[in-house]
Amino acid sequence: MQIGRGGHITTSQIPHWVQLWGKTSRDWANQISASCRYHPLLYHILDVAAVAGLVWDYCLDLQLRKRFETALGTDARTQIVFLSGAHDIGKASPGFQKKIPELSQNSGCQFSQNDQDRPHGFISAHVLNKILGSCQASAVLAQIAGGHHGVFPRSVELLMGRDTLGDNCWNTARQELLQEFSNTVGFNLNQPAQSRSEIT
Repeated sequence: MQIGRGGHITTSQIPHWVQLWGKTSRDWANQISASCRYHPLLYHILDVAAVAGLVWDYCLDLQLRKRFETALGTDARTQIVFLSGAHDIGKASPGFQKKIPELSQNSGCQFSQNDQDRPHGFISAHVLNKILGSCQASAVLAQIAGGHHGVFPRSVELLMGRDTLGDNCWNTARQELLQEFSNTVGFNLNQPAQSRSEIT
């Protein structure tokens, strides 16, 4: 993100993925209003990650933390914080964003009549599995993050195409959003995933 003259950021300088919505308190299906108040997806992801960090620091007992570290390595806290926050990356998809037309205009990406409204958790699992690597442990961790509404995606439900994931603009938005988020929490997206047999 670039800051303009005088330290001010103009709307044109803000990446379009910053404007993707993550939460709204409005019941948009039953109410019509000109005011479209929402919580941006990036902010929601950061909020959840912060809570996960606090849970790790103050709620998990030492034995449980050690079990996670045995399974995930010495950076287990960082991985847990990252996966907790990234649970909703599937909301950066055309089917989810177009649920509220007033807000979908801010996405900066194209929509089509073929956009599928698949569960955003399933999309999160698909995206995280691709990003984290192809080892079995990564697939399990991605499915755990994707099952945050209580339904864990089966393998066949993780097969997705452009009708669910959107075009390259959507893919770039997800990648850039996750890169910004991972930089913030100290998670290295480029580090190759290591097989962790204890997870599976």
